[in-house]
Amino acid sequence: MNIYQTDPEFSPAIHFWGCYLLSLCERLNRYFNLPFTHDQVKEILQTEQAVGAIDIEITLINPQAVCDYAVGKGKASFLGKYVPEYVTSDNEFEIVCYHKDGASFNHFCSGNGKGIVVYDPWSAQGSDSVINGSLIGKRIYRLI
Repeated sequence: MNIYQTDPEFSPAIHFWGCYLLSLCERLNRYFNLPFTHDQVKEILQTEQAVGAIDIEITLINPQAVCDYAVGKGKASFLGKYVPEYVTSDNEFEIVCYHKDGASFNHFCSGNGKGIVVYDPWSAQGSDSVINGSLIGKRIYRLI
C-alpha cells in the first residue's frame, strides 16, 4: 500500500512540499524492506529537521544524512544531481524531477532507473506535473 503527500495524516507542509522526502522514503523502503508508513515519514522528517538536514519547506538540504538516518550509515550513498538521460546501474536508484511550464516548483517521484515514474507521491492518479510536465533531472543514489 502506498502513502501520498496529500493524505490527511500529514501536515500541510508535507502536502505542499513533501514529494522528494516521500519519494526517497519509498525507494529506501523498497530496497531495504522497511515499512513505508505515515509515522515513519513523520519521524524521519522531525528528526532530520532537528539536525538541519531538512528545512522548513521540506527541502532535503543533506540527502545523505536522511539516508543514513533512515537505513543506517554506509548502506546508501547520495551521488548528486544528474541529467534526465542518465540511466542507473544495477546498484543505483533514482528520484526523478519533473517541471511543468508555468509552475513555480518542481515535483519529485520515484523512478525506475530509466526516467519512468514508478511512484508519484501526489496521489494514486498521479500529478499534473508528471502528466503535463517534463523530466528535467534526477537525483541518484547508490546502494552500498
